[in-house]
Amino acid sequence: MTPFCIPSERQKLAYYEYRNLFPASQHENLHSGIAINDTIQSVSLLNNFDRLSYYVESKSDGDKAKIESAGFSVRNPPAPIGQLPAPTDLQVVASEFAGSADLNWKSGRGSRAFTIERAEDAPVPEYEVIGTSTKKYASFNSMVSGKKYWFRVAAIGAAGQSAWSDPVPLFAP
Repeated sequence: MTPFCIPSERQKLAYYEYRNLFPASQHENLHSGIAINDTIQSVSLLNNFDRLSYYVESKSDGDKAKIESAGFSVRNPPAPIGQLPAPTDLQVVASEFAGSADLNWKSGRGSRAFTIERAEDAPVPEYEVIGTSTKKYASFNSMVSGKKYWFRVAAIGAAGQSAWSDPVPLFAP
């Protein structure tokens, strides 16, 4: 993996010391232009750190020793998450409205959205997609009261869709 160049603790400390030399609160009695100028200088210093880190990174060709010799710290790029695990702890609760249910579940890191399926009770349930969610919960209606339904959820992430959660039954209210 190619390391990324990031400001070292020493460089961060130098920036914060510079920034704290003239905090904006000390400029209350002075012209407001001084506080604005100090902010511009702080932003300029950060921009210079960024530009310097990109320069060091490009000239070092990812060589950790060269990056560290320039006074920067090294971090590895983020690794891909891989296949998502199936959502767990699916809970389906009858809501206070007839024919409605509230669902919630847990999921692992990397889940960006969820597909929810429902099937009517049968020896071999035939699931159909009833919705998607970017949250770890959803509410659904249009069920026949007293009828048994099965629900399941799958996570969606960069690597595609996970396996389905364990199905959970509900008698529609």
